[in-house]
Amino acid sequence: HGGMGFMKDCGLERVMRDLRIFRIFEGANDVMRLFVALTGAQHAGKHLQQVAKDIKSGGIGTLFGQVVKRATGGSTGADFAAVVDPALSDSAKKLDDCIKQFGKTVENLLIKYKKGIVGKKYIELLST
Repeated sequence: HGGMGFMKDCGLERVMRDLRIFRIFEGANDVMRLFVALTGAQHAGKHLQQVAKDIKSGGIGTLFGQVVKRATGGSTGADFAAVVDPALSDSAKKLDDCIKQFGKTVENLLIKYKKGIVGKKYIELLST
C-alpha cells in the first residue's frame, strides 16, 4: 500500500498497531527500571560489605564514621544546588534530600534482607 495502510479516516488500524508497540515499550521500561534498581542496590551492597569487613578487622574509624553518618542523617556528598542555575536551587535541594532519603532506605533494606532482597517483591518492600 506504499505507506497508505494507516491512512484511514478513523485511524483504528494505527491505534491497534500503537497499542501493540506500547506494551512492548512499557515492558522494556519495567525491565530497565528493575535493572537500574538492582545495579544501585548491588553498589550499595558492595559498599556495606566493605564497611562490615573493615569493622570486623578492627577499623574503629570506619565504625565511628558509620555511627556519625547514621546519627547525622548521612550524606551522599551530592550538592546539586552548587552546580545548577540559582533559579533551580530549590529543586536541587529537594533532589539532594530525595537522594539522601533513597540512599538511607536502600541501605536499611539491604541490612534487613541482605541478598534475600532480590527475591522480594516491590509491594513487600513498601510495607517494611
